[in-house]
Amino acid sequence: MTLIQFLHGGFEKDFQTKLILAEAGDTLYIPSGKHSILGTLSLDRKANIVIRGAGMDKSILSFARQDAGAEGLKILNSENITLENFTIEDSRGDAIKVQETTGITMRKVKAEWTRGPHSDNGAYGLYPVKCSTVFIDSCIAI
Repeated sequence: MTLIQFLHGGFEKDFQTKLILAEAGDTLYIPSGKHSILGTLSLDRKANIVIRGAGMDKSILSFARQDAGAEGLKILNSENITLENFTIEDSRGDAIKVQETTGITMRKVKAEWTRGPHSDNGAYGLYPVKCSTVFIDSCIAI
């Protein structure tokens, strides 16, 4: 199993590259801090991947300045994916959308629109659709 960490410069590009290149058994680590993301991050056709932050309120992916895509994190056609210990804030659409995936675990993940109720907020915080074997534990959607 590989632990993948990110460089401080170019976080979004580096993170998306790691999602594309991830191999079965990899753990992708989101370091502490608030990381500004401008487009949808996507993971497609992967198996046995863990995306892990340093803590729900410590590792934050902020989409407040998002100018491309609708979702924050989009996972498609995958198998046995674990998301844990991070927050996604202020995406244009769904914060975390998982489609056509078998085995999705979300543990200690927060999805939040920080300005409170607003017509520009996305529809769903945690949105597993057309998925099987879904496990959601100790998560928050605001």
